Amino acid sequence: MPNAYARVASMLFTVQDGRNGAARRVKAPFGGHVMTKPKALNHAAFRVTDVDKARDFYENVIGLKQIPRPQMGIGGAWYGIGESAIHIISADNPMKGGDIDPTGPHIAIEVEDYEAAKAAVKQRGLEFRELKMDGFGSLLWVLDPDGNTIELRAPGVPGKPQ
Repeated sequence: MPNAYARVASMLFTVQDGRNGAARRVKAPFGGHVMTKPKALNHAAFRVTDVDKARDFYENVIGLKQIPRPQMGIGGAWYGIGESAIHIISADNPMKGGDIDPTGPHIAIEVEDYEAAKAAVKQRGLEFRELKMDGFGSLLWVLDPDGNTIELRAPGVPGKPQ
């Protein structure tokens, strides 16, 4: 099977030019239709070795304010910054490891339609890690072509200022 990242299909889709609002047609990357519709940057996450030192830094040097964080059995803290957030995550946690590590450095993107985003990942044959929790929502993590972890999350999943 050819590497999905090495080819670009001839499918076209419309994008808005941020400078003048004009629409233009461009090639869809990685083949096929664009099914994932990003809605907002939800958060950026960093793994820390000492949560207390990191909290002191982010609160007293950077000036961030903590936002509510659900009990997840993993040490850390969440901070609001504009409409997004920064998550610090304890390096010592049970989810750490594996090819796709949801507790390592990553960005999280809220998508309009979680199931369509998941279908797009599956359609391209990409490996992913998924978590569904009652009262928390649906999340999946996938690696970009350079091995960076990208989290895709359903609308309304906690993680940024409300």
